[in-house]
Formats: sequence, structure tokens, C-alpha cells
Amino acid sequence: MAKVTLHKDDDPEIVAAGKTARGKFRYFWRELSWEYRRIVPGLDVAAFKVPFSDGDEDDTTEVMWVSDVNFDGYKLSGVLLNEPNWLKTVHQGDKVKVPVKSIVDWIYALEGRVYGGFTVNAIRSKMGKKERKAHDAAWGLEFGDPSQVHVVPPDWFNEKPKAGFFSKMFAKPLAPVEEKLLQTNEHPMAANMADSLAEFFKKKPGVVNEVQENGLNMFHQLVLAGTTVGAKTALKHGADINGKSARGHTALAFAKSLGWKKVAMLLEKNGGK
Repeated sequence: MAKVTLHKDDDPEIVAAGKTARGKFRYFWRELSWEYRRIVPGLDVAAFKVPFSDGDEDDTTEVMWVSDVNFDGYKLSGVLLNEPNWLKTVHQGDKVKVPVKSIVDWIYALEGRVYGGFTVNAIRSKMGKKERKAHDAAWGLEFGDPSQVHVVPPDWFNEKPKAGFFSKMFAKPLAPVEEKLLQTNEHPMAANMADSLAEFFKKKPGVVNEVQENGLNMFHQLVLAGTTVGAKTALKHGADINGKSARGHTALAFAKSLGWKKVAMLLEKNGGK
């Protein structure tokens, strides 16, 4: 992981990038939700960036990266990746827990390609080519065009270029997937695992409503991951649509808090509150 990049807290482009990152957090968590179901890990890195302070009169703030990410629908937890320059109350390797609304960025990488990184790319956009190349080399990852931030691989849902030698030779890189497609299309793993999920619920009736250590049941977790097919399968096998988490949240509350519109519509149609 690269060192912390310093920038002005009131830079309007950085502030706007942080707002976008929070607004698209659901796609970061969706990817991690399926990563944790993989037998063989697929991600090179996954982390979120959040400000920390000592809470004293000095009010010094450092924005740092956190990995080993978990999410209970309300707070994010993980391990601090950076060693602070000035703060005294937190250190690299500490376990931390923060409200999801406090994050300013997130990234994950598949096959060396970064997705997310909104503030990172806002910073990269101000760099010259040589400086940008050095920045990316320090991370050991490919960030791509800083003006086009991808949240999923563009070939997942976008129309792929037509086959053929010249079409491949002159094809332009695919643009970031539009929000409508991100919301309406299932994550590839969610679509592929629908049958096995149904079989699992058949073999273990009642497990869908069991509250786990993180305060969520499987139904809540599927909703937080934004999978309509997963939510439908859970409901078909006895999920309590208004069952509450340890903190008192329903599945519909989770769907709305993360902005999963299609999932929220499904829950409301089936009596979710």
C-alpha cells in the first residue's frame, strides 16, 4: 500500500470525489460480499479511506486506509494500513471501527486493475504523466484514466466490442458502466450461485433467519450485497421479511440505506417495512 498522499481538506474536487465514493459504497460492499464467498480469493486489495483524529484541542486529522474490511450494515471495521505522521492514539495494524458515513474513498483491485479510488483519481488528475506513472508504480496497481473511475469491470454489463481483427485493433476502452445497469444487473457470482443458494436453504431450513455474530442474518447480508435473486430465494425459503438485526434494522432499511433500489422495490412489494 502506498504512503498517504497529502492534500487540502477543502479542495472542492477532493470533497466532491469523497461524496461520490460514499454514494457508490454499495458496489464496494457488493464486491466484498461475494469475495468472502469465494473459495479462492479474487481481489488483490480491498480497502476504504477514512479520517482519524486524536480528539484533542489540536484537532489534527489524518486520512488513512483500512483493510480486512467488514460491515454490519451500520459500521465498517478493519485494520489500519498506514502509520500516522502526527496522531498518537492510532497506529498501523490497529483494529478500527467507524460509521460508514465517515468514509471518503474505497478501492478494490481485480487482476491488478483498480476499481473505485475516487479521491485517488482526483489527485492523479492533477499530476503529470511521469508523476502519475510513479504514483501507480508505488501502489503496484493499474488505475487507468483518472477522468473515468470504474466501479466494476466495464465488460461485465456494457456491450462488448464486436469480434474481428480491426475492431479489436481500433476499439476504444469501454466506458464505466452506467448506474442503471449497475442497479439492474446482478453481480456475476450472484447470478451463478442462485441454484446452489436455494439448495443450501433446502438442506438447512431456518438458517436464513439465524442472527450471526455480526448481528445480521443471511437475509440481511444478501440484501446488503444488493442481490435481488438472493433476496427472492431467501424469501422463498422462509426469510422473515421484517426480521430485525441486532441493532433493530430490517432488510428494507438496509436496502434503502445503501441505495439498492431494485431490492427495496422487491421487499416493499412483499410487505417489507
